[in-house]
Amino acid sequence: MAWSGGYFLLIGLILAVIGLRYLVDYPWPHEGIARLYTLLAYLSHFAVLGLAPWLLVVLPLALLVPSRGLVVAVSVALGAATLAAVLVDSLVFAEDRFHLSVLALAILGWSTWGFALVYLGIFLALCALLARSTWARLANVRLRALALVLAGGVLVPFLAAQGLHIWADASFYVPITSFTPYLPLYRPWTARDPLVKAGLVAKARPDDPALLRALATERQGVLHYPLAPLRCTPPASPPNILVIGLDAMRPDAVDPRIAPNVSRFAESAIRFTNHWSGGNGTRVGLFSLFYGLPPTYWRAFYSEQRSPVWIDEMQAAGYQLGIFPGNPPDKIVGLDRTAFRNVPDLVATRGDAETAQGWIRWLGARDPKRPFFGFLFFESAPGGCLPSYEQVTPVSAGASEMERRRSCYDTAIHFADAQTGAVLDDLAARGLADSTIVIITSDHGQEFDENKLGFHGHGSSYSHYQLQTPFLLRWPGRKPGVVTRRTSHNDVAPTLLKEIFGCANPPSDYSSGGNLFSGPEWDWLVAASYTNFAIVQPDYVTISTSVSFETRDAADYRISREPRVDREVLLRAIRETSRFQRD
Repeated sequence: MAWSGGYFLLIGLILAVIGLRYLVDYPWPHEGIARLYTLLAYLSHFAVLGLAPWLLVVLPLALLVPSRGLVVAVSVALGAATLAAVLVDSLVFAEDRFHLSVLALAILGWSTWGFALVYLGIFLALCALLARSTWARLANVRLRALALVLAGGVLVPFLAAQGLHIWADASFYVPITSFTPYLPLYRPWTARDPLVKAGLVAKARPDDPALLRALATERQGVLHYPLAPLRCTPPASPPNILVIGLDAMRPDAVDPRIAPNVSRFAESAIRFTNHWSGGNGTRVGLFSLFYGLPPTYWRAFYSEQRSPVWIDEMQAAGYQLGIFPGNPPDKIVGLDRTAFRNVPDLVATRGDAETAQGWIRWLGARDPKRPFFGFLFFESAPGGCLPSYEQVTPVSAGASEMERRRSCYDTAIHFADAQTGAVLDDLAARGLADSTIVIITSDHGQEFDENKLGFHGHGSSYSHYQLQTPFLLRWPGRKPGVVTRRTSHNDVAPTLLKEIFGCANPPSDYSSGGNLFSGPEWDWLVAASYTNFAIVQPDYVTISTSVSFETRDAADYRISREPRVDREVLLRAIRETSRFQRD
């Protein structure tokens, strides 16, 4: 038992040597506390990775079957496999900036697997030699001495690193939190909410100028966004822009019975009838809308408080920003630290009616000589029934649970639509309709178990019911019409930056999308939830977690019996989730 513990501790040290490849491109921070954290996190993480096979497999095996030959053989095999896996992961990370996962393993080329087998063979020989040479020295080590070494050399540094990360995450300290993506399987601890409740850290976003300058320094974080400075020539008189989001609105809810005001607006708008969000939840869906990137980047943008480039361009052009997100912006989706990081005095509204009236008051008090940007988010739909509001879709006494939920949903959409109508009517009454670009869309869809697979609501699947949204665009000077090709929230940023601000950069410098008016339809789309992500193709949806992946048919969302794994598409999509990480 003592030998196996000491042996896997040595495996951890070898892993730390192999893992030096992860640090080649890491922008080392200047601050002493950040460097201390990096050292503690690095060494303790690889020590834990090395000891994991011992704790999970070898130690229980030694207790159940105390056979020296079996313990040594299993230890050699697990040690070699761990070393080979980390070596291959470090090479993949150096080349493509992502770590191995089950999905990545499925799409790697044969050359990678060939090298992995060669490395495994080499490490089997080395681990066998290590086991033989250390048996006599480690077998007689006292368990108490081993426990002291593990506690002092692994547990204490591990806890110290995790404590520093908890503080850094709660205090917006990017020089520490930016290290996370560089290590495989690294999931440092966070405790922001408990610390805020205890009053140990501030709830509000940091507005200290010195800290903001530090956060803006490129080398502090992992993001390289945009990939090149924007080259834009905004017009002398830019148009107003108004984005209205109705939470969880499905495309089929744009119906005169359910949403009469939005339906009437659609008649004078460009209707994108095959439009998709980048997420099946509010935070991830809105992230794709504002950034045009896979929501897998959300954590990095949140930590580094990096705003979207098109919001930056609007502010540089002198736009006034009226933001009414339907809830405190820090409560639901972290908008105060992402999309609207540089917007002072964000308004906290409660409920859809207050959101609409708050906007109308703001619009009346603005400076009429400057263009404005408005964002309104009505969120009644996912909240359940509105007992004080007349039902739009009555249900019978024997209605199913899903029929009842759909009835509540239709009624809530109707209520949000009424607030949308008030906003649109006010815009027209002020004579601003002809000088304002208006977008009406949603963060994600809503499912009612249409496929009979048990999926309902949102955030539970990547079916088209949860990912497709309405997208209605009224653009002064452009005729109404219907666009049937596949578009997505990723296309919003490229469209606004090109068509309004005259940016010459290719969209790939800052987005995963293209121009809504001239770009090609997507053949794959990276969508995400709060826990995993999926690669959506016209015929298949490939869902990836850290430990597994599955492929489902796009039409009925059933597990594919004969899935086509397009390795090139999947590899391109996975690379897109790391393309904006710093080299």
